[in-house]
Amino acid sequence: MLIWLQNHIFTILIIAALIAFFGWLLYTLIRDRKKGKSSCCGSCAGCAMAGHCHPNAVKPADTPENKPEDTAEPAEEVRS
Repeated sequence: MLIWLQNHIFTILIIAALIAFFGWLLYTLIRDRKKGKSSCCGSCAGCAMAGHCHPNAVKPADTPENKPEDTAEPAEEVRS
Protein backbone atom coordinates (compact mmCIF):
# COMPACT_ATOMS: atom_id res chain seq x y z
CA MET A 1 0.00 0.00 0.00
CA LEU A 2 2.83 2.39 0.83
CA ILE A 3 4.50 1.73 -2.52
CA TRP A 4 1.23 2.45 -4.34
CA LEU A 5 0.90 5.77 -2.47
CA GLN A 6 4.48 6.70 -3.33
CA ASN A 7 3.87 5.93 -7.01
CA HIS A 8 0.62 7.92 -7.18
CA ILE A 9 1.25 10.81 -4.78
CA PHE A 10 1.23 13.50 -7.49
CA THR A 11 -2.00 12.20 -8.97
CA ILE A 12 -3.60 12.20 -5.54
CA LEU A 13 -2.37 15.75 -4.84
CA ILE A 14 -3.66 17.05 -8.17
CA ILE A 15 -7.07 15.45 -7.64
CA ALA A 16 -7.23 16.83 -4.10
CA ALA A 17 -6.34 20.32 -5.38
CA LEU A 18 -9.04 20.12 -8.08
CA ILE A 19 -11.65 18.96 -5.57
CA ALA A 20 -10.67 21.79 -3.21
CA PHE A 21 -10.83 24.38 -6.02
CA PHE A 22 -14.25 23.29 -7.26
CA GLY A 23 -15.52 23.06 -3.69
CA TRP A 24 -14.37 26.63 -3.05
CA LEU A 25 -15.95 27.76 -6.34
CA LEU A 26 -19.26 26.13 -5.47
CA TYR A 27 -19.14 27.64 -1.97
CA THR A 28 -18.58 31.16 -3.30
CA LEU A 29 -21.33 30.80 -5.91
CA ILE A 30 -23.84 29.65 -3.28
CA ARG A 31 -22.73 32.38 -0.86
CA ASP A 32 -23.05 35.10 -3.51
CA ARG A 33 -26.46 33.79 -4.58
CA LYS A 34 -27.71 33.92 -0.97
CA LYS A 35 -26.46 37.52 -0.69
CA GLY A 36 -28.40 38.45 -3.83
CA LYS A 37 -25.38 38.88 -6.06
CA SER A 38 -25.31 37.52 -9.57
CA SER A 39 -22.86 37.21 -12.43
CA CYS A 40 -24.59 40.06 -14.25
CA CYS A 41 -22.31 42.97 -15.10
CA GLY A 42 -25.25 45.42 -15.18
CA SER A 43 -24.92 46.48 -18.81
CA CYS A 44 -27.71 44.93 -20.84
CA ALA A 45 -26.75 46.58 -24.13
CA GLY A 46 -24.73 43.66 -25.45
CA CYS A 47 -26.21 40.86 -23.38
CA ALA A 48 -28.19 38.09 -25.04
CA MET A 49 -30.18 37.52 -21.83
CA ALA A 50 -31.13 41.20 -21.31
CA GLY A 51 -34.87 40.60 -21.38
CA HIS A 52 -34.72 37.63 -19.03
CA CYS A 53 -32.59 38.71 -16.10
CA HIS A 54 -33.88 42.31 -15.95
CA PRO A 55 -37.42 42.24 -17.37
CA ASN A 56 -38.26 45.73 -16.05
CA ALA A 57 -35.07 47.35 -17.33
CA VAL A 58 -35.28 50.00 -20.03
CA LYS A 59 -34.31 48.58 -23.40
CA PRO A 60 -31.73 50.42 -25.51
CA ALA A 61 -33.20 52.84 -28.05
CA ASP A 62 -31.55 51.20 -31.06
CA THR A 63 -33.35 47.87 -30.73
CA PRO A 64 -35.92 47.03 -33.43
CA GLU A 65 -38.75 46.77 -30.85
CA ASN A 66 -38.29 50.39 -29.81
CA LYS A 67 -37.83 51.86 -33.28
CA PRO A 68 -40.95 53.73 -34.49
CA GLU A 69 -42.33 52.52 -37.80
CA ASP A 70 -42.21 55.91 -39.50
CA THR A 71 -38.46 56.25 -38.91
CA ALA A 72 -37.66 52.79 -40.24
CA GLU A 73 -34.99 52.77 -42.92
CA PRO A 74 -36.32 52.38 -46.47
CA ALA A 75 -35.64 49.12 -48.25
CA GLU A 76 -32.96 49.14 -50.92
CA GLU A 77 -34.10 49.11 -54.50
CA VAL A 78 -33.27 46.04 -56.53
CA ARG A 79 -31.98 46.90 -59.99
CA SER A 80 -31.52 44.36 -62.70
